Parts: sequence; C-alpha cells; structure tokens
Amino acid sequence: MVLASACGSDEWAESGEKSFVRTSVDVSGVELTFRWIEPGTFWMGSPDGDEEAENDEKPRHLVRLTEGYYLAETEVTQELWQAVMGDNPSEFTGEKRPVTNVSWDDVQVFLAALNNQVPELEARLPTEAQWEYAVRAGTDSPRYGLLNEVAWYRDNSDDATHSVSRKAPNAWGLYDMLGNVGEWCQGYSEDYEARAIPGTAIEDPTGPAEGGERVIRGGSWLSVARGARAAYRSRAKPGDDFSDVGFRLSRGP
Repeated sequence: MVLASACGSDEWAESGEKSFVRTSVDVSGVELTFRWIEPGTFWMGSPDGDEEAENDEKPRHLVRLTEGYYLAETEVTQELWQAVMGDNPSEFTGEKRPVTNVSWDDVQVFLAALNNQVPELEARLPTEAQWEYAVRAGTDSPRYGLLNEVAWYRDNSDDATHSVSRKAPNAWGLYDMLGNVGEWCQGYSEDYEARAIPGTAIEDPTGPAEGGERVIRGGSWLSVARGARAAYRSRAKPGDDFSDVGFRLSRGP
C-alpha cells in the first residue's frame, strides 16, 4: 500500500510483529527515511536490579506519549549534512557515516536550514522520552538485541564511526540507536527523582525549559558496553562538540 505524501512517499512495512509506516523525503538528492512511532506507555529508566545502571537512570518511572511521531531510520549522515550545510565537520569522513563534531547549537542551525529547504518536514530533535520509547520498541530489556549484533562500541568499533545501517535494527526498523554515535536530544538534562511519581504515568515529558547541559543518548563507538543501553544517559553543554556524538531527526508535532 503506497500513500501520497507532501514530502515524499509513505508505505506500510513489516518488522517482526510490528506494522509501521515508512516515509522518505528527498533532500537535494539525499534520501531521508523516517519510521512512524505510535503513541504508547513505557517504563523509562532502569530498575533497581540492573547492575549496569547508573544513578541518573533511576528511579524507573512510567511515561505515556499521547501523540505519535516520526523518527529517522538512521542518524544524520555526512552526505545529508553536506547537502544542507555545504561542509563536513566530521573527524571520521564517509558519506554514509554519521556526521559528528557538531554541537547542539550547530544542530539548531542545521534544522533551520533544512526546514527552510523542505518546509513541510518540520524537522526537530526528539525529546529524551521519545528517544527512549523508540529505542525500546516495546521491550523492557537494556538492549533490543545482542550487543555485537546491534551496536558499534569500544570492543568492536576499531576506534571510529561506521556507516549507518550496518548493524541489526530494532523491531521498529530503527538502526544504530545504540552505539556508533551518541545522539543529541531536545531537552536539557533532568533529574528523574524530581519528576517521577510512583504509580502515575507522566504524559509527554519534554524536559526542563532551561539548564546548563543538553541530553545525549545511546552510547557511541567510544563507549564501553554499559553505555550501549536503552536507559543510558550522558550530557554536555550546548556549545560542545565531540567525535562520537551526532544526532537523529524527528519530524512533525
């Protein structure tokens, strides 16, 4: 089944037992593909029994996302950044490798340029809750598959990024959600303890409106195994950039 789209084409696809819509957008000759993420409720963070968990992943708390959203199938590649911005800041170069060495502030400039080029796209960064909901894809486990099958991390990366989509995707067709590069999210860093309410689902958390550091999720080629988990969190100042941090696009509301 193929559906018309203002920005490309939508089609139904199957991944495991999940059905989802896949939509592609052409950006100056570079195909940008999104997966539809249905709304739902999930446990965010790590349970007390998880020996790999860090303190800032607790307490585990219930989150309800009331609206669905699109999330890019892969991290933003160097060829897409080049098509929009005309340069390539990445330390490890390759068209299909994720763009790196871009700060959160740099990403905002990219988003403005992309949305000016393709106004219907309404591209943005996902919130931290949207990111974790998407990586889990209906699972409660720390990872959506065996570590070496789904992620580039310190033990298998040869100390560099790799082209996207070379590892197995999760059940919603999303690649490299763990490892390869950490991914900037929209919100400022937040203490779970301050917002978690036992027995109550938090609806559509977006993170605080201000603060000193932005959230990075997913671990990277530089991370030990502990960093390549759905609940793992790191953070940095909005103006900082790193050779192991990139980003993934969301779109719409």
